[in-house]
Amino acid sequence: MAEQLRDESGEAATLLFQRFGLWLQKAVDRKIGGRLRRRVDADDILQSAFWSFFRRTADGQYDFEHSGALCRMLLTIAENKIRKTAGFHRRARRDIEREQPGAVETVKLSDRQWQRAARELADTIDEIACIVDSLDPRDAEFFRRRYFLGHSLGKIAADTGWSLATVKRVVSRVTARVRERVECRF
Repeated sequence: MAEQLRDESGEAATLLFQRFGLWLQKAVDRKIGGRLRRRVDADDILQSAFWSFFRRTADGQYDFEHSGALCRMLLTIAENKIRKTAGFHRRARRDIEREQPGAVETVKLSDRQWQRAARELADTIDEIACIVDSLDPRDAEFFRRRYFLGHSLGKIAADTGWSLATVKRVVSRVTARVRERVECRF
């Protein structure tokens, strides 16, 4: 089975997911606590576990003789993902234990207040677009990739052929310029 998973076609991976996916999803769902469940979906853990499994199997890190060992391996990976995710959500200000049920404050705004907020947001977006349009083409591209497309600085550097240091410097400078001009308006 491990050899089939290393095959590039993906048929073995699809078969494996069809065979064990629902079982593992139910196991993960049972293991996620109630408070953590409000922040993390069992599907997220499941996808992460399968991704790690497929990647490590392709790298030759995993080898197994029968489906029982495979099940235990998948379950162990998923349990580690749950433990790591729970640890993340229990740190400092993210601590799920600090949440109070039903303690979410709601703010009531009139239609006029919503309309004013929407106009201000549209004006801010227009201002940012004008600032970006007035930039050097390279600087504008870096800014758009970072904030409009959500690319990491490393990805921008790799895609554009510029060094990471240059990308960081340009994005930082442009962000400060945009922030300064937007804050002047308010």
